[in-house]
Amino acid sequence: VRPGRLFVKGLSEDTDWAVLKDHFKKVGHVVYVDIYRYTARSGKFVEEELIGKSKGCGVVEMRHEEDAKAAFFELHGTVLDGQKIEIERDMRPVAPNPQGPRQAYMEGSVREGKVLDHRRARGDTAGSVNRPPGAEIQAGDWTCPDCQAHVFASRMKCFKCGAPKSKA
Repeated sequence: VRPGRLFVKGLSEDTDWAVLKDHFKKVGHVVYVDIYRYTARSGKFVEEELIGKSKGCGVVEMRHEEDAKAAFFELHGTVLDGQKIEIERDMRPVAPNPQGPRQAYMEGSVREGKVLDHRRARGDTAGSVNRPPGAEIQAGDWTCPDCQAHVFASRMKCFKCGAPKSKA
Protein backbone atom coordinates (compact mmCIF):
# COMPACT_ATOMS: atom_id res chain seq x y z
CA VAL A 1 0.00 0.00 0.00
CA ARG A 2 1.36 3.40 -0.95
CA PRO A 3 0.40 6.41 1.17
CA GLY A 4 -0.13 8.82 -1.74
CA ARG A 5 -2.16 6.40 -3.87
CA LEU A 6 -5.89 7.04 -4.32
CA PHE A 7 -8.65 4.91 -5.84
CA VAL A 8 -11.11 6.93 -7.92
CA LYS A 9 -14.53 5.58 -8.88
CA GLY A 10 -17.52 6.93 -10.73
CA LEU A 11 -15.48 7.96 -13.77
CA SER A 12 -17.19 8.58 -17.08
CA GLU A 13 -16.57 6.10 -19.89
CA ASP A 14 -15.00 9.01 -21.81
CA THR A 15 -12.52 10.04 -19.10
CA ASP A 16 -8.93 9.22 -20.04
CA TRP A 17 -5.75 9.38 -17.96
CA ALA A 18 -4.86 12.92 -19.15
CA VAL A 19 -8.19 14.39 -18.01
CA LEU A 20 -7.92 12.61 -14.65
CA LYS A 21 -4.33 13.82 -14.21
CA ASP A 22 -5.31 17.43 -14.98
CA HIS A 23 -8.18 17.25 -12.47
CA PHE A 24 -5.85 16.06 -9.68
CA LYS A 25 -2.88 18.30 -10.45
CA LYS A 26 -4.97 21.26 -9.27
CA VAL A 27 -4.28 20.16 -5.68
CA GLY A 28 -0.82 18.57 -5.82
CA HIS A 29 1.93 16.84 -7.73
CA VAL A 30 0.67 13.80 -9.68
CA VAL A 31 3.20 11.04 -10.39
CA TYR A 32 1.01 8.22 -11.75
CA VAL A 33 -2.48 7.85 -13.24
CA ASP A 34 -4.21 4.78 -14.65
CA ILE A 35 -7.76 4.14 -15.82
CA TYR A 36 -8.86 0.51 -15.47
CA ARG A 37 -10.29 -0.99 -18.66
CA TYR A 38 -11.97 -4.26 -19.54
CA THR A 39 -9.69 -6.80 -21.19
CA ALA A 40 -10.29 -10.31 -22.44
CA ARG A 41 -8.81 -11.44 -19.10
CA SER A 42 -10.97 -9.19 -16.90
CA GLY A 43 -13.32 -12.03 -16.09
CA LYS A 44 -14.89 -15.15 -17.48
CA PHE A 45 -17.84 -13.50 -19.15
CA VAL A 46 -16.68 -10.17 -20.62
CA GLU A 47 -18.77 -9.29 -23.64
CA GLU A 48 -16.84 -8.39 -26.79
CA GLU A 49 -18.23 -4.82 -26.95
CA LEU A 50 -16.89 -4.08 -23.43
CA ILE A 51 -13.26 -4.95 -24.18
CA GLY A 52 -11.16 -1.78 -24.14
CA LYS A 53 -13.84 0.33 -22.43
CA SER A 54 -13.38 1.99 -19.07
CA LYS A 55 -14.49 0.19 -15.93
CA GLY A 56 -15.33 3.60 -14.45
CA CYS A 57 -12.48 3.57 -11.96
CA GLY A 58 -8.76 4.13 -11.73
CA VAL A 59 -5.86 5.12 -9.53
CA VAL A 60 -3.98 8.36 -9.01
CA GLU A 61 -0.71 8.52 -7.13
CA MET A 62 0.36 11.84 -5.65
CA ARG A 63 3.99 12.56 -4.82
CA HIS A 64 3.30 13.31 -1.14
CA GLU A 65 0.73 11.95 1.28
CA GLU A 66 -0.30 15.53 2.07
CA ASP A 67 -1.20 16.04 -1.62
CA ALA A 68 -3.29 12.85 -1.52
CA LYS A 69 -5.15 14.08 1.57
CA ALA A 70 -5.74 17.46 -0.06
CA ALA A 71 -7.02 15.73 -3.22
CA PHE A 72 -9.42 13.65 -1.15
CA PHE A 73 -10.85 16.61 0.74
CA GLU A 74 -11.03 18.97 -2.25
CA LEU A 75 -12.00 16.62 -5.09
CA HIS A 76 -14.18 13.93 -3.47
CA GLY A 77 -17.70 14.45 -4.80
CA THR A 78 -16.68 16.83 -7.58
CA VAL A 79 -17.92 16.43 -11.16
CA LEU A 80 -15.52 15.24 -13.86
CA ASP A 81 -16.76 14.74 -17.44
CA GLY A 82 -20.36 14.94 -16.22
CA GLN A 83 -19.95 12.28 -13.50
CA LYS A 84 -19.67 12.72 -9.73
CA ILE A 85 -16.44 11.01 -8.65
CA GLU A 86 -15.67 9.32 -5.35
CA ILE A 87 -12.16 9.07 -3.94
CA GLU A 88 -10.80 6.70 -1.36
CA ARG A 89 -7.39 5.53 -0.25
CA ASP A 90 -6.13 2.70 -2.46
CA MET A 91 -5.64 -0.16 -0.03
CA ARG A 92 -4.81 -2.85 -2.58
CA PRO A 93 -1.22 -4.13 -2.54
CA VAL A 94 0.91 -3.13 -5.50
CA ALA A 95 1.62 -6.35 -7.38
CA PRO A 96 2.54 -7.18 -10.98
CA ASN A 97 -0.44 -7.07 -13.31
CA PRO A 98 -0.92 -10.40 -15.11
CA GLN A 99 -2.81 -8.56 -17.85
CA GLY A 100 0.40 -6.92 -19.10
CA PRO A 101 1.16 -3.31 -20.03
CA ARG A 102 -1.50 -0.61 -19.68
CA GLN A 103 -2.23 2.78 -21.17
CA ALA A 104 -1.05 5.00 -18.33
CA TYR A 105 0.82 8.14 -17.29
CA MET A 106 4.04 7.96 -15.31
CA GLU A 107 5.92 11.12 -14.43
CA GLY A 108 9.31 11.45 -16.09
CA SER A 109 8.67 8.73 -18.64
CA VAL A 110 10.06 9.32 -22.11
CA ARG A 111 6.83 7.74 -23.32
CA GLU A 112 4.30 9.60 -21.14
CA GLY A 113 0.85 8.48 -22.22
CA LYS A 114 2.02 5.46 -24.15
CA VAL A 115 1.98 1.83 -23.10
CA LEU A 116 4.34 1.34 -20.17
CA ASP A 117 5.77 -1.82 -18.68
CA HIS A 118 3.45 -2.28 -15.68
CA ARG A 119 6.31 -3.14 -13.30
CA ARG A 120 8.20 0.07 -14.10
CA ALA A 121 5.04 2.18 -13.95
CA ARG A 122 4.52 1.12 -10.35
CA GLY A 123 8.17 1.44 -9.37
CA ASP A 124 8.75 -2.28 -8.75
CA THR A 125 12.33 -2.20 -9.96
CA ALA A 126 14.24 -4.05 -7.25
CA GLY A 127 17.29 -5.81 -8.63
CA SER A 128 17.04 -4.59 -12.20
CA VAL A 129 15.73 -1.78 -14.35
CA ASN A 130 12.99 -3.72 -16.12
CA ARG A 131 12.52 -6.96 -14.21
CA PRO A 132 10.28 -7.77 -11.27
CA PRO A 133 11.95 -8.72 -7.99
CA GLY A 134 13.48 -12.20 -8.16
CA ALA A 135 13.30 -12.50 -11.95
CA GLU A 136 16.26 -14.07 -13.68
CA ILE A 137 17.73 -13.30 -17.07
CA GLN A 138 16.20 -15.65 -19.62
CA ALA A 139 17.73 -17.06 -22.81
CA GLY A 140 17.55 -14.50 -25.59
CA ASP A 141 17.38 -11.43 -23.32
CA TRP A 142 19.73 -8.73 -24.50
CA THR A 143 21.57 -5.65 -23.26
CA CYS A 144 20.94 -2.36 -25.04
CA PRO A 145 24.19 -1.09 -26.61
CA ASP A 146 23.18 2.55 -26.00
CA CYS A 147 21.89 2.66 -22.40
CA GLN A 148 22.99 -0.76 -21.08
CA ALA A 149 19.43 -1.69 -19.96
CA HIS A 150 18.55 -5.39 -19.82
CA VAL A 151 15.72 -6.04 -22.30
CA PHE A 152 13.36 -9.02 -22.67
CA ALA A 153 14.02 -11.27 -25.66
CA SER A 154 10.57 -10.56 -27.13
CA ARG A 155 11.24 -6.82 -27.49
CA MET A 156 12.61 -5.59 -30.78
CA LYS A 157 13.76 -2.25 -29.32
CA CYS A 158 14.94 -1.01 -25.94
CA PHE A 159 12.12 -0.05 -23.56
CA LYS A 160 14.25 2.71 -22.07
CA CYS A 161 15.85 4.55 -25.00
CA GLY A 162 14.16 3.03 -28.05
CA ALA A 163 17.37 1.69 -29.63
CA PRO A 164 16.65 -1.24 -31.97
CA LYS A 165 17.78 -4.76 -31.12
CA SER A 166 21.07 -5.48 -32.87
CA LYS A 167 21.08 -8.25 -35.49
CA ALA A 168 24.27 -9.83 -34.08
